[in-house]
Amino acid sequence: MVTIFAMIYEGAANFATVNARLTIRNGAQEIFIPLNNPNPKLTFCTICVIRKAGDTVEITKEESYVTDHSQADGHYGFGFRWVAGSK
Repeated sequence: MVTIFAMIYEGAANFATVNARLTIRNGAQEIFIPLNNPNPKLTFCTICVIRKAGDTVEITKEESYVTDHSQADGHYGFGFRWVAGSK
């Protein structure tokens, strides 16, 4: 399983102000995922989950808003150890 996420950290107040969306391209196929229900108080969003389903790949829109990486990790059960970092 793969999750694709985005976060607001500098330059924007929240997801509602940036008209957030994701486009995934695979050759001729294009999948557009708009973020339709942003929560102005939460700055981390799991946009979609990608899973292998037999011989195909399945993409499921999540649009799940949480406070940070560790909360998303807890929900999806990856088990990472999160520590503060910087650019």
